Parts: sequence; structure tokens; C-alpha cells
Amino acid sequence: MSVAPALSTEGAYDRVPVVVSSHELYEDSKLNEIYHTDEIAAHIVANNYSVPCLQFPDHLLEDASQIASAIERKLGQDFKGKVYILADSAYSPCCVDEVAAQHVKGDVVYHFGNACLNPVNSIAPVYILHGQKVDLVSLEEQLKQNLNANTILYADTDLTHIAFDLAQRLGCTMALPSRATFIPALDIDETFIPCFLPNRLLPPNHSDLDDRTIIYLSSDSPSDSLLLHLSTLSSDLHVFDAKSAGCPEITPHQSLRKRYRLVNMAKAAGTIGILVNTLSLRHTTDVLQSLKRWLTAANKKYYVFVVGKPNVPKLANFEAIDLWVILGCSMGGVILDSGEFYKPIITPYELQLALNNEWTGKWLLDFAEILQLNVKNPDEDDEPLFDTVTGRYVTTNKPLKQADNTKDGQNSQLVGTSQSLTVRNTVSTAAEFLQTRSWTGLGSDLEGQEGKFAELKIGRSGIARNYTSK
Repeated sequence: MSVAPALSTEGAYDRVPVVVSSHELYEDSKLNEIYHTDEIAAHIVANNYSVPCLQFPDHLLEDASQIASAIERKLGQDFKGKVYILADSAYSPCCVDEVAAQHVKGDVVYHFGNACLNPVNSIAPVYILHGQKVDLVSLEEQLKQNLNANTILYADTDLTHIAFDLAQRLGCTMALPSRATFIPALDIDETFIPCFLPNRLLPPNHSDLDDRTIIYLSSDSPSDSLLLHLSTLSSDLHVFDAKSAGCPEITPHQSLRKRYRLVNMAKAAGTIGILVNTLSLRHTTDVLQSLKRWLTAANKKYYVFVVGKPNVPKLANFEAIDLWVILGCSMGGVILDSGEFYKPIITPYELQLALNNEWTGKWLLDFAEILQLNVKNPDEDDEPLFDTVTGRYVTTNKPLKQADNTKDGQNSQLVGTSQSLTVRNTVSTAAEFLQTRSWTGLGSDLEGQEGKFAELKIGRSGIARNYTSK
């Protein structure tokens, strides 16, 4: 080999196409009707906010600049602060991006679009219930077919006012959003209490119905994790798309079978990656500490990673990980379809099931509920574990236990490699994994050719989107 291998090739960098708005600019009156800009400006003045932040999901970004400009005009010249737009959220768009707001020292976040309503740590969120066009007559006709005395209407937050009207038309009970600040304001009955539905309130006589029917009104593609959770709460679940009045097909039993398989895979895993994809949600740190405590007691090795938006290339960098446990938003931060990932991904609740060697048929997502769970005392037996997924016995499911045995001289196979297992007196399964790799990094295939280097050339410069093809 006369030159080093090329790490990149000549490519055509086409100009990024300009995204055209799906509609003309709104007049101020129409903009206020949809996004309530007058009420937002009044709320900023009433609370003396100086750095308000507007958070938008991707599909509403085309209106973001017009909304921000309208709010600034309504605030007038007396407003000495600055309005910021939070785009490309680091986490799920349904969550309040507290981290991005802190970068500009924001004192409030006005959240547009569907929201999970999960509590955040510090910043004050205000949820904007922007208006949507829905054919109430067609939707009412579809929903009537599934009504009974115990029907509960559950809707995405951006469909709250539409769901109010539907509940009155149909005469059924609506699960109200948990108490938070909304624009326009919601008239929530004080007698309503938290219930089995995530971040929702119900009358006391509806909070524990066994034969309940749940009608879920969705504004967009329903969250897979939310659908699976709702299906474990009621055997009679109906999902409707508010825009098309259609009923998408759901297969909860098939999804639960897949989750059961992953729980069994977690039993045989020795090195666990704790994947934190949100830092804004309350109780995230507490759940993280619980996971660490559970895994240490089970003699499993763990590593903690903070990844805002996990994808296959990011997680593929960590081959030593046997299985991932994800800490994220219950609506948009849980990866259910992990088939394209190289290693399986489970939730904290599923890890608890695996460590307790049980299966309840439930599927919990709320961090507050998970904090109430415990893990049984681990089995101290050194016998190999039978992996029901592969049909083989495994001995690598308790690496910390194996390390203790090595120190006591009980495991002769690990004595010779005991130094590679320990980094600063901490057992490192990643270090052991690296010892077994034949490829040690870039340039490892050029040993003995140190004097031969690639020819240096001046590369491209400037803004990437302005590159043109040759």
C-alpha cells in the first residue's frame, strides 16, 4: 500500500432545497385565532417575563417567526426583553425543552403542539392549545359506535377543546389534562383527581373502573409507547385520528409479546447501558440512581450515556453494551421498535421485571410509579443461567460476581486477565471487550508503514449547504 486509505471520497454536495410554506402568511386576526398571540403577550406582561421562549414541533416551525413577530409587536416598545424561538429540540418535541431555555436564561417556555405534560424540574411551562380544524359531525358519528356507560374520552393536549365539545355531545366522561397553565385557560373541576391515565384527571367515581372503555383521540400519528400503555389499562381501547376520523389498527398483544422477549434477554445481559435521553423531566436523576442500585445488587455492570436523540449510528459505537435501558419521555422518548438497533432497548420497568424474574402483564412508564418499585434480593447462586431466548446457558450475566470470585482465587480462567477487568479499582467489562478486538483503531492496518503518508490537499470551505456539484 503506497498511501494511507482514504477516509472520505469525492462527493456531490447538492444545495439543500428551500422548504416552501404550506400556506400563505396569516393575517393578524387569523394568527391570533389559531395561536392566541394576544393572550400570550398579555401573559408575558402580567408575569413580568423578560426572556420568553416559544417552543415549536417541526410541523409548526413554518409559522414560528410570524408568531414571534406578532407577539413582539403586541408587547410594544416598552418591552425590554427578547422573544426566543426554540427549534430542533434536543429531546422529544412533546417535552418542555428546559435545557435549551436555560441556554438563553429563559424564564418561561410557551409550548406549542401536543404535549406529554410530564413535570419538569425548574422552568415554568405554559401550554398553548392552538386551534385545529376538525369535522366534529363525522367524528361524533364514528365515536358513537363505541359508547357505553363507562366510556372515557382521552385526547392529545392540542385537541383538548375539541374533546370538550365531543364529550358534551356524546354525554361521556372526559379525562382532563393534569393541572398546569394553559392558554386558553381550562376550567378544571376541583373534584377531579389523578387517575390511571398518564397525566390526566377524572372524577373520583371513574378513577378505578374495571370494565372501562377508552376512546383515544389522536391529533397525529399516535405514540407507540402510549398506545401500548393504554392497551394494558383497558381491554376495550379505540383509537381515532381527529383529522381523518379514521381508526388506525393497533396490535397491543403482539407488542407485549415482543416486550416479554426483551425482558428475558435482559436476564442474560451482563453489561447494561443506561441511556438517558432527557434531562428536563422531574425524577430522572432519582430513577437513574435506582437503576444503578438495582444493577449493582444484581452483579451487573452498567455504563451511563446521555444521548438526546438516540439513533442506530450513535449506539453502534458501543459494542461492549449487551442491552440498553432508556430513560425518556413516556410519549416520545421510549424506543419500542428497536429491531434496527444492534442491541435491544428496554424500559426501567422492564429491567425491574427481569431482575425480579417475573411478568405482570402491566407496562408502566411513569417515573413516579417506577420509584415505588423494588428489586428482590439477587440470587447468589453461581450456577449458569439458562437463556430462554437463545436456548443456551450463559455465565457472563453477572460480571461483578465473577470479578469477586477472581479476587478470591475461585475462578482460574479469569486470573490471567484480571488486570484488564479493572480500571481504577472498578470492574470494566468494556476494557475486557477491547482486549479481544483485533481492530484497534484508525491506522492499525498501517503498522510498519509509518513513513508513508497520504498527500495533503486543501479541502472544501464555507457553508455546507452552499456547496455545488462539480
